[in-house]
Amino acid sequence: MTDHRNPIWNYFEGSILTWILLVVAIAVLIWLVVRIRAWFRDDSGPAATEYEMLMQFKELRREGNLSEEEYRSIKNELTSRINDSARSDGN
Repeated sequence: MTDHRNPIWNYFEGSILTWILLVVAIAVLIWLVVRIRAWFRDDSGPAATEYEMLMQFKELRREGNLSEEEYRSIKNELTSRINDSARSDGN
């Protein structure tokens, strides 16, 4: 009697332990990649943090939680910090 199964099914005939180890290894690799990406993303420096703060304050102003004067004052302070940080990085 001939075996008419698809050759792909031959791969699934292996030990269940092999498949469990393969799935765990892939999960660990995915976790490692996510952690490394997060680590590099978090190490973006103070200018990026201040830029994010500026975007949050802009959103607060848009929602009406900050007056135009308050936003302008905060924006000037954060912009000067960003510029100072950029100048010190250039030296």
